[in-house]
Amino acid sequence: HKPDPVTTYGNATFALQPWGDTATRKGFWDALAVGAVNVVFAPRGDRVPYGMYADEFVGRHETFTITIPESVWSTGGTLAYLRNIPSSRIL
Repeated sequence: HKPDPVTTYGNATFALQPWGDTATRKGFWDALAVGAVNVVFAPRGDRVPYGMYADEFVGRHETFTITIPESVWSTGGTLAYLRNIPSSRIL
């Protein structure tokens, strides 16, 4: 049985998006379409290359994604980082 992305992402608050073939893989758009907050992992050095999230087409990605800094994900702190975000900031 293959999981249905609409159901999976639709039941989630956060959608962890590992790097795929492209910076914004299909799962990124699936999650966004059903209201999950995408969580992406900053590349080494925490610098996100311009245009990586198609900002020119959909607006500033910072308004609909959470970027986990390398200093957090490289030490296993991703879940604690997400748990510390006040629920009032998650719409």
